[in-house]
Amino acid sequence: MNPTVNQLRLITYNVRSIQRPERLTDFENAVNNDAVKFDVLGLSETWRRGRETTRFSSGYVLHSSGADPTTRPIGTGVGFYVSASVDRQIEGIRFISDRIIQLVLNVRGRRKLRITQVYAPHSGHDDDEYDAFLEQLTSALNGRSFTHDYVIGDFNAIVGPAQRGDRCCGKHGLGDRNDRGEQLVNFCEAAGLFIANGLFKKRPKRRWTWLSPDAQTANEIDYVLTRHRAPIADVSVLSRSIFSSDHRPLRANIRLPHARRFAPAKPRPLPPTFDRLHLQTAMAVFAHQLPDDAPLSAFIQAMYAAQQEAARRPEPVPRISDRTRHLLARRSRLQPQPGAPPATRLQYTIACKAARWSLI
Repeated sequence: MNPTVNQLRLITYNVRSIQRPERLTDFENAVNNDAVKFDVLGLSETWRRGRETTRFSSGYVLHSSGADPTTRPIGTGVGFYVSASVDRQIEGIRFISDRIIQLVLNVRGRRKLRITQVYAPHSGHDDDEYDAFLEQLTSALNGRSFTHDYVIGDFNAIVGPAQRGDRCCGKHGLGDRNDRGEQLVNFCEAAGLFIANGLFKKRPKRRWTWLSPDAQTANEIDYVLTRHRAPIADVSVLSRSIFSSDHRPLRANIRLPHARRFAPAKPRPLPPTFDRLHLQTAMAVFAHQLPDDAPLSAFIQAMYAAQQEAARRPEPVPRISDRTRHLLARRSRLQPQPGAPPATRLQYTIACKAARWSLI
């Protein structure tokens, strides 16, 4: 590939709640490892309330848009999880609703990239609610145009392969189109969006994004929508869920010619501590070494040297113990695949509970 062409790794993932502290810790541990490569991670069904920006010691930032904190929990919430280097390039965040959030990213010069993360109403909601969601999404996408424009998330719809007359989806897909899938296709046709999942031929096990509780039904209901197909290098499901969820992450690799490279996040160092007696002794020693006519700059330099001499950098405390890390790895290994027998699902449930209790 041309070295001047960079790629943006964009993931959308239904996390099935990161509201409780232990779930958030579990999530951070799951995504902050070398096995998961991403620049922007869009989240759905976070269950987090209100509109907030949270900065973590790991160097990552979470922007989340949820339901009104004064109302009862309704299992919605969307967000973006990005490294500090990506966060510095964000021109703006729009906290639209508990189902839609947008960010605008500076990629080079005047070129902007807009990402809209969504969480659509599931089958337990009536069609009117789904239509209202699509209307709100249409309103969010209107107005300003962007060089790169992407809509990602859990649409709770089965689109399947393209049918006769379809212009917004490719020939590859999983399952038979349902009513919500038809609504989504009609929306994409009207909005000038293309469902990028269907551009790429994948085996069924690399296409499904959601697994039913009994592990007997696997559907493709998470999508990447785009206005231009050419920048999309690939859309693929990560082979295993990286977190305790019934969804798997969906990743799109997007070509960004001449774009800046985004550095991975680095943990913020803990502030040093000082022993008062040690600091006073060091200051006296360094000051005594100065001649009487020493300039002020030399005195300042001596005080700085004394501070460095007395500083004690605390060792960072691991966020999770080795035992918890082992339990999380075991949970990942036991995650059931489509058609898994009840015994396998029971083992996975027990592993999830053990990991969850170890995080409390």
